[in-house]
Amino acid sequence: MQSGLDLDTVSILQKAKNDENCSSEVYDELKDSALEKGHSGPTLARKFRKLTKVENEDAIKEFSDQNIKLIKRLQQRLRPLDTIPDRFKECLNEMEEYFNSIE
Repeated sequence: MQSGLDLDTVSILQKAKNDENCSSEVYDELKDSALEKGHSGPTLARKFRKLTKVENEDAIKEFSDQNIKLIKRLQQRLRPLDTIPDRFKECLNEMEEYFNSIE
């Protein structure tokens, strides 16, 4: 890194590099902002939060979609069985409603 980077900028870049939720693309974008555009630590921190928030929201949506698919498959397999308690079926419906509400 260049010696012209302030401590805050270096700290944010290090945090991004070590953050498991930060992709290499996001890190590269932050590094380029610091090195090529001279963005300060606080500016990089805002950008880091914004970029990782979008990735986290996408991951949450994907997780919800996977759970909905799993619940629907389970409901479909259990439908022909007479021995499944109604309360269990209600719980599956509640879980499906919950995961559908996440956006």
